[in-house]
Amino acid sequence: CRMGCAFCASTVGGKVRDLRPSELLDQVLFTQRDSGRPISNIVLMGIGEPMDNLDNVLRFLELVNHRDGLDIGMRHISLSTYGVEGLFQACHDYFRQTGRRISFEYAMIDGVNDHDWQADLIAEKLRGMPGHVNMIPLNDVRESPLKPSRRIRQFQQRLESRGVTATVRRSLGGDIDASCGQLRRKAMEDGKENQL
Repeated sequence: CRMGCAFCASTVGGKVRDLRPSELLDQVLFTQRDSGRPISNIVLMGIGEPMDNLDNVLRFLELVNHRDGLDIGMRHISLSTYGVEGLFQACHDYFRQTGRRISFEYAMIDGVNDHDWQADLIAEKLRGMPGHVNMIPLNDVRESPLKPSRRIRQFQQRLESRGVTATVRRSLGGDIDASCGQLRRKAMEDGKENQL
């Protein structure tokens, strides 16, 4: 990924290339085949900024949502992205057109974005639009100085006191280095060690 987010291992190796729609679809199909279970929810995040590969991501969304494809409803697909001001404007526009509640994923970083004033700012940005904030404890990436927040519960209470529905997502994958690009980084490191 070329975004350079300090909390993510994906950016350590830089950008290699964009995935094609077929490769994105393959990830879903092979996960379904390997697990033996139908995939009902998709999250586009982890390695790379989805909007940096916009045309391919939009085509993938068409394919995965299509009635003759996997027929996974758009309400079951999450897409993580950057550009906060533009994102909030797009969300307000979407709500005005559809009336649908929007969920916001918020990575909680210790001492960076877990202050009370930031909870107040989120509540202000959501005013007039029913939203749900799903707080995600930051995964600990070895190469990053950023650490998981120690104020998650206080932040949640602050949001709720401002009328915002907020939950805390349990951390997934960090214990096996499989989050925020960690698995790819680990595989790349293992490959280099095996070549020596």
